[in-house]
Amino acid sequence: AWNIDANSPWARYVFDIARFEDPSREVARGLLMGFLLSLLFKDRVKSVPIVHFHSGLSGTLKTAEGQAIGWVLCGMNFLPTLTPSDRKEAENCLINAPGYILLDESNDLSQLQDMLKSVVTGGCIRRRRYYFTAAEDKYVVDAGVFLTTNSLSVSEDAVTARILQFNTGRVTEFHSEFEIVQRWRREKLRDVLWTELVGRAAAAMRELTEAEKSGNASLTVNHRMSSFFVFLRMLARQEGCEQKVLDTIQATIDTQN
Repeated sequence: AWNIDANSPWARYVFDIARFEDPSREVARGLLMGFLLSLLFKDRVKSVPIVHFHSGLSGTLKTAEGQAIGWVLCGMNFLPTLTPSDRKEAENCLINAPGYILLDESNDLSQLQDMLKSVVTGGCIRRRRYYFTAAEDKYVVDAGVFLTTNSLSVSEDAVTARILQFNTGRVTEFHSEFEIVQRWRREKLRDVLWTELVGRAAAAMRELTEAEKSGNASLTVNHRMSSFFVFLRMLARQEGCEQKVLDTIQATIDTQN
């Protein structure tokens, strides 16, 4: 379910779009596949981490990779959302997102740290129902969040510890977006990728059931994103690649530091 190699359509058509500098491409594939699976198993992964693609350079295809994920999850009309600088507008974006949102050019996150903290810790956004009453409505952000930045501005520890950060490098050759979209439609790549993801989700269900039967459901990790990494470790133990998850966790810690 979780283990992925270079031959996977997800690797060839989505995860390998950007050029990863830290962590490595292999680690990045595993983390991104874990992110997708955790979106499908939110009953078990209570706090889905935020994916954060960062580079001090332009032309690294950060947005292109986030958009490709959106094409699969939300349809070929999916577009990036320019990150609002106003907190309330950003909250509206998160509340109304259809399961996945790509916040592009999120370079000034200092004003949004509290909101992001609520997202990654499983909190909710509160809104007064009417200005003349104290009644409140509560909105739980149920979307996977993908950020792209050219400068780092997040300093809140609760946020940085729950972000999957990927540092990307410049790409020297580019295809036109029109050509890419036409290829996706011509080769029905969305169907191909959805089929693989559904197959992986079914395999994950079987592996989780087997883990519970064999007493391998109660695991621990040395990272604050415990629900996410315990989920991956359970899958990996059933697949015989548990050490790969442990190495991935360490690589994540190294990148965050």
